Amino acid sequence: MGRLIIATLILVGLISTWTMQDETKKTSLYKELKDLPEILDLIDRAYVDDKDIASLLDGALQGVLDATDPSASFIPPNETALVDPWPVAIRTGLVLSRNQSGIYIRSVFVDSPAWNEGLRPNMYLVSVNGTSLKQQPLHMAQAYLSNQQPLAVIAETENGDSVSINILPAKFDIPQAAYSRKGAGCVFALPSFINLPGVLGQAMSDLQNLKFLVLDLRGNALPDDEGLAQLGSFIFPQGIFAELHSRHGTMRQYVNQIPGPGSHLQVYCLVDGTTSTSAEALVAAMKDAKCGVIMGQSTLGQSYHYQPFTLQNGGQVVVSTLKMVFPQNTQYLGTGIEPHFQVIDEEDMLQRAISMGQQL
Repeated sequence: MGRLIIATLILVGLISTWTMQDETKKTSLYKELKDLPEILDLIDRAYVDDKDIASLLDGALQGVLDATDPSASFIPPNETALVDPWPVAIRTGLVLSRNQSGIYIRSVFVDSPAWNEGLRPNMYLVSVNGTSLKQQPLHMAQAYLSNQQPLAVIAETENGDSVSINILPAKFDIPQAAYSRKGAGCVFALPSFINLPGVLGQAMSDLQNLKFLVLDLRGNALPDDEGLAQLGSFIFPQGIFAELHSRHGTMRQYVNQIPGPGSHLQVYCLVDGTTSTSAEALVAAMKDAKCGVIMGQSTLGQSYHYQPFTLQNGGQVVVSTLKMVFPQNTQYLGTGIEPHFQVIDEEDMLQRAISMGQQL
């Protein structure tokens, strides 16, 4: 059973793993089939005896069906109704994410209550109404901020300065569109509550003439599955999504049946530790069709240990020991393999993607 769990985590990691560009050789780690034996050898060294691909794939599929997004904290089914991202966005204007240092502000809507009180992106949330958020999972922070009563918030700036403010939650106007033109390209910022089909309806004529597309999926912990499927269908007219049902609700899983690149677009996808499984399905499709460059930090879970390896082609991967939390609050240790890619900060990540697109 333990080995099946480890195998499941590995294949989920491989299905959702990202590509990266080698700065010197301009090669992509997982686009070349010749890398596969070496990667399987890494799996073997990571305590998995059964290297049979069919068995590993079966375990991975079962893991997708039985587990929630491996990149986010587990939310028991009976608590999902209590964790709604809409009130957080509509009442405060905050979009949250989490990294190893804690819960931070991914973005703030202009003229929202949080914005008007001085909260800005990249600030860390220390406490809400006296409750420390240091060790809280992301969904609990959202729940605390969903309170309609005044919120006493203590935040910390990037320089380490403490900020104490009071927010009176209130509804405000959410922008209708979440995209902007960048010369020959287009940037989509897709937090979880954006009406993606509506945004695409406004932007579709622009998309026809683009050379590159940047999908900013950072902080997208609960994506709009219908919208992602629509976007995927545009990039890949053959279709890439199949609907799967599990005890945790409906998920969308990538189906590897793409005969070739789906469009002329070069796609750059930005991900972080909260990017969800549905978004990773789109990421995997772009990778296999060789039209996507994936940039970001680990989405495989909370890592205890990283062990770097260098492949023969010069690419680097990291074997990670991961902690996964399941319904009975049982913690399993598994092993994942992912590209070794470091980003200094989020703004650099976006600017780098835009710069790469403008060089096409």
